[in-house]
Amino acid sequence: MMKEQHFITERMFDPDTPALDISVLQEFADTIGPSAPEMLGQIVGLFLDESPPLMAELAMSVRNANHARVVDIAHRLRGSCMSLGAYAMADRCAILEECLPREAATLSLSVNVEYHRATDALRAFLESGSKSQYP
Repeated sequence: MMKEQHFITERMFDPDTPALDISVLQEFADTIGPSAPEMLGQIVGLFLDESPPLMAELAMSVRNANHARVVDIAHRLRGSCMSLGAYAMADRCAILEECLPREAATLSLSVNVEYHRATDALRAFLESGSKSQYP
């Protein structure tokens, strides 16, 4: 019989991981050029607008024990997070994608914590005027 993996204990949260890797957004801005501030605002704004309903659906899917839907939502969120440099949240989503159904509730809480850290960091990035330093 194969031993079950338990991701909750095998992959621990690293509190030193930043919520947002700003260099991802800076590299994107360098590639885009003069329209970078507007484009970054749109891309980040899209994530900030579209992620709350996904997070709500994730919570409902966990409550309803719909593990297939939990995995699907975690996968969608992970892709968006990777694109924006929200690697801590992306890692939590990857763990949720791979977890056992009985671990989903606990792991979805860690996704939620990282979601709030990531959205706070993205809002701060937009509000800081950092985007104005891009070409």
